[in-house]
Amino acid sequence: MRRLRFDIDNSDSPSSVWISPLDDYAFVTLQGNKQVVIIDLIKGEIMSRIGVGAAAQGQAYDPTSGRLFIHNFLDRSVTVYEIAAFLRSGRLPEGPAQTLRTVANEQLAAEVLTGKQIFYNASDERMALESYISCASCHLDGGHDGRTLDFHGRGEGFRNTTDLRGRRGTGHGRVHWTANFDEIQDFEHDIRAAFGGTGFMSDADFARANTSLGAKKAGKSAALDALAAYVTSLDATPRSPYRAGDGSMTAVAVRGAEVFKRLDCASCHSGSDFTDSATGATHDVGTIGPNSGNRLGAELTGIDTPTLLGVWATAPYLHDGSAANLEAVFATGPSNGDHGVARGITADDRADLVAFLRQLETGDTNPGQTEPEPVQQQGFHGSPLLIAATGTTRIEAEEYDLGGEGIAYHDVDSTNNGGAYRTDAVDIETTRDAGGGHNVGWIANGEWMEYAINVAAAGTYDVELRVARGSNGGSWLRVVTSDNESGVATVPSTGGWQSWTTVSTRVELSAGPQSLPVYLGGGINFNWLSLTPVAVAGLNGPIQEQNGLVAIELADYDRHEATSEHAWEPIIGLADTAGEALVAAPNLGANLGDSIAGPHLVYHVEFATAGTWYLWLRAWGTSESNNSCHVGLNGQPASFGRWGLGLV
Repeated sequence: MRRLRFDIDNSDSPSSVWISPLDDYAFVTLQGNKQVVIIDLIKGEIMSRIGVGAAAQGQAYDPTSGRLFIHNFLDRSVTVYEIAAFLRSGRLPEGPAQTLRTVANEQLAAEVLTGKQIFYNASDERMALESYISCASCHLDGGHDGRTLDFHGRGEGFRNTTDLRGRRGTGHGRVHWTANFDEIQDFEHDIRAAFGGTGFMSDADFARANTSLGAKKAGKSAALDALAAYVTSLDATPRSPYRAGDGSMTAVAVRGAEVFKRLDCASCHSGSDFTDSATGATHDVGTIGPNSGNRLGAELTGIDTPTLLGVWATAPYLHDGSAANLEAVFATGPSNGDHGVARGITADDRADLVAFLRQLETGDTNPGQTEPEPVQQQGFHGSPLLIAATGTTRIEAEEYDLGGEGIAYHDVDSTNNGGAYRTDAVDIETTRDAGGGHNVGWIANGEWMEYAINVAAAGTYDVELRVARGSNGGSWLRVVTSDNESGVATVPSTGGWQSWTTVSTRVELSAGPQSLPVYLGGGINFNWLSLTPVAVAGLNGPIQEQNGLVAIELADYDRHEATSEHAWEPIIGLADTAGEALVAAPNLGANLGDSIAGPHLVYHVEFATAGTWYLWLRAWGTSESNNSCHVGLNGQPASFGRWGLGLV
């Protein structure tokens, strides 16, 4: 047989080849194009292309039936062609004879499977120009191609292809060697530029988010979000073949763990992910040089720390691929640098260290990690979120308190199924709800989260909760107040995990800083909650304007707010007419200034006429000094301040 080389133009990733029995034809599956190319080996030319399913990766011929079977990995199918007549006469088959399903119960979530199909599909014009490249071209099965690519044309220099497995999308932190993307949706930049695709976002949305570390792209394209969901689902590294037969680390690797700890490798390769990427830190370990390029158009000063989990499978090493093996990593850079320190240890210790690194897998404990200081519970942004006395305050579900498991939240397992936004055990993913952002998902019955709030005014609050439920039947959420009262909202099936609806309940909140726990039933997604104060009318309903006047009886308040030093008490007979007066008692001579933070009454008044209004108060004082009356509008002190009251 002659040795032939063919340029299969405008195509991606030939994945298998079958040669006909007479060596006259070659059938080549194109993984990224949903096609099989038929090559005439006698004439040395491409005859035709026939259609198959997504990610065709293998084929087999049955000489008895004359059928060719093509396995479509991501369509979960086998395409069957009758080719006996073709092999005899060269007449192309008109179409497939049959398509067989290969999977009865799909194990991947629908969005993840869709994202994986997009990841592999070079024939989608949104992904690439002329069908020549997809994400899987370099990252087959989420792995890497072992190549170092020259990205000087895009200002990045030499870049070693990274392995996506075990990284959980942005679960380790920013992505790329230069940490220039902070969400997987930022690959829209590479798709539109280097790939030549039209992109998955609308041009208008992309124009509003046209920098990789700027406005978020999540929630702007269902296809792009599905792509991110697939990349985020890659939560485990491949098993190391260097381990003992029972899967444990060898004695040599155990010794290497002590070397790792002694050299303080965890100062950069820290935490359970063996990287400090999540902190935003970058480092120059002596590898940045003339061919390293730039970062986002500016000088490159540091490299993102790669994880060491699964490092056995990721050669070559370093950002420019300059180290062929792990031993070579320690020969790179200055001898007193981060990696060069390993040159100062014995050869046996260095061999032990390399053995330890080669056996690291997802879930391994970092031997150099000290126990962290206990985290005190606090609001996600530091201080409690202010719940305003008027209007609606919204709380994002994923912005629950800091403090960890059993303190700020409870999750039934330690696996972060979504891997987005935060790195603890709560399962967070990109949402496709209006407004974008993230939602908490994979919720199991009995999980909960707490939110630090500071309520400006005590009272009744309407609570709205944004939820989705893909399963049949109902579920629930329960909001618990500091007074141990709760409001329960029922969550119906919404028809999909990203099909959102709003449910509601009502709670009573006291004023001041407090924690607001939300307990969750199983099988729901949770995006946000909002709190809106309910206007409660006084004894006789809202106080109405009549004939240009508003008359307010002091006792007809909506609610009263008091402190331990000042309490409102009814006192009979002190007014100049028969009836009841309300005073702040006891009188401690407190000067409350021009605020309304002290004890006060709230009235619900409905004005029919806009404009300037004059206010008269009939009041009395118990002494010649330290008496004052404050008036506010909508929770804020009025601009005219306060009146002093003399003895009456």
